Amino acid sequence: MQMKTPTPQTRLYVDFTLKSDQKYEINKHQSHYLLHVLRLNEGAYLSVFNGHDGEWLAKICHTHKKTVFIETIKIIKEQTNLFQVSLCFAPLKKTHTDILVSQATEMGVTEFLPFTSDFSHTKRTNTDRLKATATEAAELSERLDVPHFYELQPLEKLLSEWPEDKQLFFCDEARDGEFLFSSFEKQKKRGTLSSNIAFLIGPEGGFSERERNYLQDHKAVYNVQLGNRVMRADTAAICALSIWHAFSTYCDL
Repeated sequence: MQMKTPTPQTRLYVDFTLKSDQKYEINKHQSHYLLHVLRLNEGAYLSVFNGHDGEWLAKICHTHKKTVFIETIKIIKEQTNLFQVSLCFAPLKKTHTDILVSQATEMGVTEFLPFTSDFSHTKRTNTDRLKATATEAAELSERLDVPHFYELQPLEKLLSEWPEDKQLFFCDEARDGEFLFSSFEKQKKRGTLSSNIAFLIGPEGGFSERERNYLQDHKAVYNVQLGNRVMRADTAAICALSIWHAFSTYCDL
């Protein structure tokens, strides 16, 4: 009689290459989480992923003091190459930035590009904390990778180095552009919708006239709107990502 494959309740992001029937040492932070928060013992099953090798079924094969060792059993989900979705945002107050990163990770953002602008309220980010927030969100949302984080940089520098093949949808709080969903539809019909897209969300104070002129003249920028309501910066980001998620799901992209 064939044994039923166990369904692990715990997912961990790891930073080592995953292969069949290999033993690995889990780092101290994750070992503490498995042993003292989840209270797992030897023989417990979990799944692990690294963003490259798919998701693997594994089990705790040995514990020694404060360290956990796992052994991979078999791959349970192949790695998929989906759209590359970037989020360019001006950092918000600590709690709002954390929430934004967590929710955007759940929505499929593959990289975060924070920037400073003329009206930015916050001029710094704690990249390590945001990476930890994104990792936790990736583990809980069953995605197979963790977003990449770029260091904080001025808006002009970000745009001056922008790759030509990456479409940048500027979500304009002045609501001067076409509706985001309509822009997706038109580009899909023309065959110009890129697999590498990005969204630009302004700071809570909006953009200066100088910055708006710079954005309007940039070749990669598409001026779009999210509707007839004024939204907080973090709400606007999730709104834009929700529209993209609905469109890509509906069109089976």
